[in-house]
Amino acid sequence: MKNFLLAGLLSAPLWAQPVVTVEAKPSQSLIFVDRQLRGTGTVQLNDLTSGTHLLRVSGGEDWETHQQQLKVGTQPQTVKVELKPGAAKWLRLGRQALLYGDWAEAVHSFKQAAPSRPVAAAWWEGVSHWRAGQNAAALQSFRRYAQYMPAVPQLHWMMGQLNEKLGQPGAAFTAYKTAALTQAELSRALDNLPKPTQHSIALLRSKDSPVDRLRLAQLLMLKGDMKQACALAKGVLGDRYNQDWLHWDPPLPVPPPIEVAPPEDQEP
Repeated sequence: MKNFLLAGLLSAPLWAQPVVTVEAKPSQSLIFVDRQLRGTGTVQLNDLTSGTHLLRVSGGEDWETHQQQLKVGTQPQTVKVELKPGAAKWLRLGRQALLYGDWAEAVHSFKQAAPSRPVAAAWWEGVSHWRAGQNAAALQSFRRYAQYMPAVPQLHWMMGQLNEKLGQPGAAFTAYKTAALTQAELSRALDNLPKPTQHSIALLRSKDSPVDRLRLAQLLMLKGDMKQACALAKGVLGDRYNQDWLHWDPPLPVPPPIEVAPPEDQEP
């Protein structure tokens, strides 16, 4: 009798196992259990042993990946997972809002992207504030971008514009000068600079090359004439950075090379 009961238990049908239903949104999400792909959208699992399993739901770069411990007992259960939009999607939504002139929505989207994409989010948030006329907020966002990408001339040109609007000619001069010095033809312009005497300033005023104008701007700054120094440094740049900022892609840090990509359902 004992052997008969044991044989019956061992031959129990598959449907007698606890059923776990996983419902994921969006519907194209990939569902992994214990690092094995089990389907998309909604799946029913009736072959899981009792105990703890690893559930992972991935929707691609537009969505944040969800991962949790799945405890399987003796009763059927349904697990519902709704993925949150990821940084790539927030950046795309923010740029769309920019094109439609919805500055507040653009700022909101870029703030959502910031935890995962801090560099791109900082730049585009700065552009959003700038277009909205929020100069101080724009300057703060561009400074965050500068922490990662300090040698982008377009950044310093933009910061020069904002500092001028905020009535800060000294900071504006520094920004324009930094942008100018990134140009190959001006990179050594301030080498061997003479002392800021009336004679040296008068001598440079008689010259008109970009190098001489930048040198003159530096001497005027040292003499405390910030407004004229700012105007000269800005003039050296001309209109080379007057461009369509809504469609311009800023430089971003180069990610380190990946020799072997991890499987989709594993932590990086």
